[in-house]
Amino acid sequence: MGYRQLLLPLFYGIVLYGCSEQNVAKTGTVDEEGVEEPAPAPFSTDWGQWLSMAVMPDDRPIITFYDRDQGGIGFGIGTMSGDSVTWSFEGVDGYPDSSGLDAGDRGLYTSVVATTDGTVWTSFYDKGAKNLRYAKRHPTLGAWSAGIADLGEGSSPNAGWFSSIALDGEENPVIAHHDHAKGTLRVARWNGINFVGSVFDRGDAFTADTGTEEEDVEANVGQFVQLHIVDGVEYMAYYDAANGDLKFAVGSDIHVVDAEGDVGTWPDFQVRDGVIHIMYQDKGNQTLKYAKGTPGDWTITVVDKAPYTGADTALYFDAGKPKVVYFEGRSNDMKKAWVESGDGTEVTNWQSNVIASEGAVGFHNEVATIGGKQFVACYDFTARNVYFAELD
Repeated sequence: MGYRQLLLPLFYGIVLYGCSEQNVAKTGTVDEEGVEEPAPAPFSTDWGQWLSMAVMPDDRPIITFYDRDQGGIGFGIGTMSGDSVTWSFEGVDGYPDSSGLDAGDRGLYTSVVATTDGTVWTSFYDKGAKNLRYAKRHPTLGAWSAGIADLGEGSSPNAGWFSSIALDGEENPVIAHHDHAKGTLRVARWNGINFVGSVFDRGDAFTADTGTEEEDVEANVGQFVQLHIVDGVEYMAYYDAANGDLKFAVGSDIHVVDAEGDVGTWPDFQVRDGVIHIMYQDKGNQTLKYAKGTPGDWTITVVDKAPYTGADTALYFDAGKPKVVYFEGRSNDMKKAWVESGDGTEVTNWQSNVIASEGAVGFHNEVATIGGKQFVACYDFTARNVYFAELD
């Protein structure tokens, strides 16, 4: 089977109740005296980092995440009841097998997607081998197969950072990721048998102006990449670390969206009726920005000027208007911003508030539409597990 191997799922159960004030409540067991004992965490005491969320064809939410304690990638599939969800968990890759053999530290930078027949694909980083891996879940058996998706380039690559997976028109997975060692953006495509990877953008080095205190910087592009495929066209938003720019690709064409200062980290975007909407962080000013338009014709506004804000963006639309969930680092809160009126092109139209503030919450935010309602999930750094709630 080459690099692929069959992985049988490990099952666990837990209930997360979503609301704006409480992050996680677990179902426990009742002993002989009728006293409820708390349920254990699904795999360890620290799970949920690099969270990714998608929705199955039958409207059940799914998540993949990094289990920091076990060094593995976990999978959860939920059943909704009102605003709460009951999860069944499975170990995907990186966990010790029945003999105790540890496959390695795997699961960072995970991304997940589901096909129309219920097949689940996920991409993630192998920290030990320093490459991009994938896993595929059978739609009826629930068994996982996994393997290497891209080794990267050169004799000492370090591929698989910030992976983002999407489905093409034939529902074959495509994975964008950053080769950290080479400073390039790579794309791996499934050909029916395995993935074939190649460099998409090598970036440009930054050359400092003579007489300034700035220094030259080698090309380094592709961090925080987000990939979406719309009507057969591949779109990618990503950060050019060498030049401090937000870049955007439409098919094979690469454009610079914003080059004012050091901008472009944590982008999330949607393409709606031919118009591109991008939320991203101004890294230099630690603020949240929004770009709307098409290549060469962008309207850019500041959404939230609060300091240390704008990371972990999750863009979504409600009644045709853009909304965004993001992290505010001064208070370690999850915030939401929305357009009070108009279409978001005027900065005065943006409003924001805190939607979760107990502990440090709002890392790796994801938003999904489930049963016609919007739900947010993220990693709760204080509780060391997953926060899940319905958005107002």
